[in-house]
Amino acid sequence: MAKRHDSEQEQPIYNSDFHKNFYGAVNNVHVCNGEQNTEVLSEKMRARLKWHYMNAYQKYKAGGRKPWKLLIQIIKIFLVTAQICWFATLRFSVVTYLDEAHHVFHGLLFKDNGINAFYTRESLYEQINYTTFQYEHIEEIALGAYARTCKKPANCPVLFCKHYYNNSTVKANELFYQFSDQQPDILCINITTFVNESICEFVARNKISLEFYNVDAVSMTLHLQTIKIGQLKLGNRPECVKFTIKLKFHNAENTGKFKFSMDITQNYVDCNVSGSEREDELRSSEVIYDITVIIVCFWSFILTSRSLYRNFRLAKLTFWFFKVHKKKKLSIISDGLELVNAWFIIILLTDILTIVGSTIKIYIDMKNLKETYFYDVCSLCLGLSVLFIWIGILRYVGFLKKYNVLLITIEAAMPNVLRFLSCAGILYFGFMFCGWIAIGPYHPKFASLSEVSECLFSLLNGDDMYTTFREMSKENYSLWVFSKIYLYLFISLFIYIVLSLFIGIISDSYERLKSGEHILYSNVRRFIHGPECHCFTRSDLSEELPSSFASPEPASDP
Repeated sequence: MAKRHDSEQEQPIYNSDFHKNFYGAVNNVHVCNGEQNTEVLSEKMRARLKWHYMNAYQKYKAGGRKPWKLLIQIIKIFLVTAQICWFATLRFSVVTYLDEAHHVFHGLLFKDNGINAFYTRESLYEQINYTTFQYEHIEEIALGAYARTCKKPANCPVLFCKHYYNNSTVKANELFYQFSDQQPDILCINITTFVNESICEFVARNKISLEFYNVDAVSMTLHLQTIKIGQLKLGNRPECVKFTIKLKFHNAENTGKFKFSMDITQNYVDCNVSGSEREDELRSSEVIYDITVIIVCFWSFILTSRSLYRNFRLAKLTFWFFKVHKKKKLSIISDGLELVNAWFIIILLTDILTIVGSTIKIYIDMKNLKETYFYDVCSLCLGLSVLFIWIGILRYVGFLKKYNVLLITIEAAMPNVLRFLSCAGILYFGFMFCGWIAIGPYHPKFASLSEVSECLFSLLNGDDMYTTFREMSKENYSLWVFSKIYLYLFISLFIYIVLSLFIGIISDSYERLKSGEHILYSNVRRFIHGPECHCFTRSDLSEELPSSFASPEPASDP
């Protein structure tokens, strides 16, 4: 490992005398020393800042410093990518199995797959009776290996719950009502059925309510268990699963339309067999691999935190130097943030997410957990971490002058893009709220604010325009006409004007860079390049640029 120095900026720049004279010696830079004059301090400060803006290769060539952070980032890319590829296999298996089980139970327990709502008492009673019968005979009917969770059938009744307003009276013929409670109560009973039993006998024997005017919803809760053998081909042993199935019939608007829905939760339990040695070895190898990933990310976190601390220390020193010796106050946004490497913050965030996700994955492997909650949190952490890791590759691609066009274009265009988007966002939110309140009750794509935003964004990209026009209800003719004007105005304004201007701003920045013009906003960079720097600041942007303008190429970010 390279020799450790007191400061990352206080290392020799180039070994040759030529580069020493050009950059100045930075081994013994103490800009706070009052005995040195301003000119000497300026040269030494310029050398420190030039070292700060060097990339890993330039620092290695100049001072012989090994690029340990770069090496660790490369190792981390392969480790984390391989980790999420293996985790994705297990993740998809758990979620796909639950989705398949949802379709199976819907086909087994629901009488007619084409109906999703009930309007008559008889149809609702028939569905409740059918579900109860199918549940009690699931072992004989189902193609899969499903069974009720209790050993004795008599101990496995269906739990039927009614959400209703107690002590209430509604007489529609007299337009009379009486409600003593504003929140519905819940009454639960156990129900069973018999073969060839009529609907009337089923309702009377189980004492199911005959009145539904005060019912907000009814639900049925079932418990089943099975053995999952899907991952046997991957080297894992079969797993035992218990399902809690809740069928709910909603009457949310109290119109007499009971909508059907089904929620399923799965719980993996221990089977009545002993584990295999192969599975234990596989699980142990996964845990060892995850621990290796955590160690690498922790070491990356330490090195990056140290570099970020030195960035903040250099920023503080630079602000002091400009204030005392240059009599100039630097801007925290344009000058201060440039001295703090944003890539280090992304790397730190990546390391934290990877460590958290790997820890959860170890917990899942050790406890053999299959709850979707743990998988969701783990996949979110690992997914974001691998996204930031691959984005971080752009930092090293930027070291090559011909491959950093994307980064420098975004950097040059970002201030104008943010100002433009702030104005465009005001128009977008205005159209969004207007469409929601005016068109929402008559158009399925404008039923909620999130759906309105998704619809407008799709229209902005030219997607699904014809369907959006056609799905507007004609029940209210005036609003139908308004919807046409609204959609034509939004599409014309955002596609032909807003989107074109947005692309033009980015294209203009790219053309400036392509022609050799580079805008340097920072006073720090102007100080580094010295008097020969033909760069300009924000205040100069309003002036016309000369055709022969060409600034020296800036040093790549570290």
